[in-house]
Amino acid sequence: MPVTVDWAGTSIIPYQISVPKDYMAQIQPPPQEIRRLDIDVFRMTLRDLEDDPDGRPWPRTHDHETEVTLGGVIYARKVRILAPYTVTFEDGQYAVDLQGANSNIAERTNVNQVSIRSNNSAGLQTVISGSGVTEQDKLDIANLVWEELKAAHLTNGSMGKSVTDLETAVADVGDAVDDVQADTTELLARLSIARATNLDSLPTIEDQAALVRKAMFNRLELAEGSTNNWVLYDDDKVTPIFRWNVTDKSGSAITLETGMAARQMPSE
Repeated sequence: MPVTVDWAGTSIIPYQISVPKDYMAQIQPPPQEIRRLDIDVFRMTLRDLEDDPDGRPWPRTHDHETEVTLGGVIYARKVRILAPYTVTFEDGQYAVDLQGANSNIAERTNVNQVSIRSNNSAGLQTVISGSGVTEQDKLDIANLVWEELKAAHLTNGSMGKSVTDLETAVADVGDAVDDVQADTTELLARLSIARATNLDSLPTIEDQAALVRKAMFNRLELAEGSTNNWVLYDDDKVTPIFRWNVTDKSGSAITLETGMAARQMPSE
């Protein structure tokens, strides 16, 4: 089985790097089984996954500093797993020796039955006072926060999820406003039929009722042109029976050039 990464954070343990047992060499058989994880090989596996189409949109999984020779002494490479990623070894009663680099894999490993042996070698240590956070550290932290992808933070209650939900809500409000404006324009057009039509001129009450029904429910369309551009169609949805203007509260005709009023009314 290959190493996999939960890029979208949708598994039970979000953003986990899953390491199968057979990915690691066995150096001692059961009943006290020991496997070896070559950290240099592991970090190159992760880089290959990051280069794949599924991994390209997401933040990198780790930082790497190569070996350094000082005073004839070779200091080991360093690999640091970056948040929000964690490492999960295939569960079982065995131990894992971390070899080939200093790392924080032990600290970023999700706890199960597997025993982790980090074998880090500190070498020369720098003793600092205070918090130890430098001005550059502050700049780096700020840059990482502002450049972080929202898609990497979709857990309910997280800031990334809240921002995504807010954007969706704002878009929904905009759509609702558009619908209200369009519906208001249509209602105004239909009411204007009543003002423009002399129902008393029709011979029977049935004819009057038929006209009212058509005014309220038949196909209504905002057509091209600046005059007589509102069209009400007969029951066949093809034959125009009225053409007239609709004006706004200032008395100006509502035409195709007046924004939301330009949306054609839906046909039956």
